[in-house]
This record gives sequence, structure tokens and C-alpha cells, in this order.
Amino acid sequence: MLTLLFISGFFSVIFAAEATIPTVNLSLSAPDTPNQLVTTLNIVIVLTILALAPSIIFVMTSFLRLIVVFSFLRQAMGTQSMPPNTILVTLALILTFFIMEPVATKSYNEGIKPYLAEQIGYEEAFARGVKPFKD
Repeated sequence: MLTLLFISGFFSVIFAAEATIPTVNLSLSAPDTPNQLVTTLNIVIVLTILALAPSIIFVMTSFLRLIVVFSFLRQAMGTQSMPPNTILVTLALILTFFIMEPVATKSYNEGIKPYLAEQIGYEEAFARGVKPFKD
């Protein structure tokens, strides 16, 4: 009986304690400095690019062509499931990175690098950065 009284007393103290819940404040306000706005826009742009990355890989690279060629090769060899699709996709991704590396380097050197050094504006940086992908 004494044990039951001790346990109930212990738990009553625990449950009687006031729970502190952290407050969350979500508000929209004008940025104090232009740098805060630029930082926010950079984060939004990076998240947008990450969300659209699969579409960009399909549309702007040779990935889809490589997958089609690999599937034709697999059919020509007479095997339906060897090598597995996972292996073909991985091989196509690796080859796509090797094929597109010079284009990405040229885009970085002509568009992003001068923009980060504040030599050109964002409109010209975008035009210069996209040009190697269109060529």
C-alpha cells in the first residue's frame, strides 16, 4: 500500500508540473537590408532547381538518349532483364555527367563566376549561363 501511495505521489508531481511549449512565430515582414532579400531569393532559386532537377536531366542532357540506346543493346543481346534497369540508369547517369561536364564548366565560367564576382548583372549572367546548354 505504501508503494502505491509513493508511485501515485511521484506521478502527481510530474503531471502537476507546467509544460512549457515553445512558441513558433511565423510572420512576413519587409527585409531590413537588400542582402536579406538576395539571400532569400537565392534559397528559393536553389530549392526550385533541386525540385526540377529530374526534369532538367531528362530535357537538357543526353540521359534519355543513353537509356534508349542501352535498352536497344539489351534487346539486341537477347536478354530481357540482364543487366537490370538500375544498372542501366546508373551507367547512363555516370556517362551523362562525363558528357555534360565541359558544358557545365563553360556555363559556370561564363555566367555564374562573373556574377558572383559582381562583374555582370543577373540578367546577363542568366543569358551567358544558359547559352552553352543551347549550343
